[in-house]
Amino acid sequence: VVLTIDQHLQYVAEQSLARAVRQYHAKAGSVLVMDPRSGEVLAMANLPTFDPNRFARSSAEGRKNRAVTDVFEPGSTNKTITAAAALQHGVVTPRTRITVPPALELCPGVKTFHDAHEHGTEVLSFAEVVAHSSNIGTIQVAKALGPQRLARAELDFGYGRRTGIDLPGESPGIILPVKDWRCTDLGVNAIGQGVAVTVLQMASVYATVANGGVLMAPTLLRGTVDAAGRFEASQRKPGRRVLSAATARTLSRILEGVVAEGGTGTLAALDEWRVAGKTGTARKPDPKRRGYLAGAYVASFIGFAPAERPAAVVAVVLDQPTPIYGGVVAAPVFREVAGTALRRLGMPPSLPPKAVR
Repeated sequence: VVLTIDQHLQYVAEQSLARAVRQYHAKAGSVLVMDPRSGEVLAMANLPTFDPNRFARSSAEGRKNRAVTDVFEPGSTNKTITAAAALQHGVVTPRTRITVPPALELCPGVKTFHDAHEHGTEVLSFAEVVAHSSNIGTIQVAKALGPQRLARAELDFGYGRRTGIDLPGESPGIILPVKDWRCTDLGVNAIGQGVAVTVLQMASVYATVANGGVLMAPTLLRGTVDAAGRFEASQRKPGRRVLSAATARTLSRILEGVVAEGGTGTLAALDEWRVAGKTGTARKPDPKRRGYLAGAYVASFIGFAPAERPAAVVAVVLDQPTPIYGGVVAAPVFREVAGTALRRLGMPPSLPPKAVR
């Protein structure tokens, strides 16, 4: 069996993840690297892990491949789906001006939404709403999009079903049928609450955008070699178009703004290549009762590079880190792993060298 895993990139992903888990006192974490054009998984690292040479001493938590078996609420990384659907249906353009009040009462007397930082009433372009990760601005756009089209977009991107990767125990995630949505569900889905996904599913969302709007089924199997040494490539499923190529290009440019100055993901920027991606900071549901665990968050950064000709998608997810913000704890891991991936793939730099002062 010939795998798609790159041995050196796998090592770097494991080491970078281990440093981040230690530095930020995280409970667990995952890093996944994918080729968006083929769906090939180039690296998949998880912590806790185990030593295969001492399997009998391993724990159930250590043996889990949490990138495909465990689900989490994606938080703001899910805003990419909201943005994709809104652009695809012509609800907004990158320059559409959106009034963002300090709070939004979507369902009077039921729930009030806020942004991560306090502010007065602002007027932002839609591109700025994404770059600043505004909950209120995103929900305003979702209101114009409507629940049917938002729910359809989540299904189109693969939520609620297994990707079919060649690994056991894959979770389909958790998604509420739109017919069962209540008043607040439009708002919580728009900003990545009330839905649960795997790291692999989230990586596939960004790989779809990076691949011009075509979703490729993830795989770990490159092919097989028979007893005579003959290599036979594995059969690949055809891609499935989710977005138009034009929408994918527009969305990619918007996601570059997340990493640019003023965005929430500046620590993911690479010196040699343009980066597109999104930060996420999501509360953890309480497994024993309705609501969320106090002070417990999942931090993430998911993106791709080079933004203009994507060759690698990298998803970084940390469980209960301190500090809690994806742009602070997950983005630097993305930077290290993505830089290594692009050098391994032989991608020429797309940015001019920085001036030496």
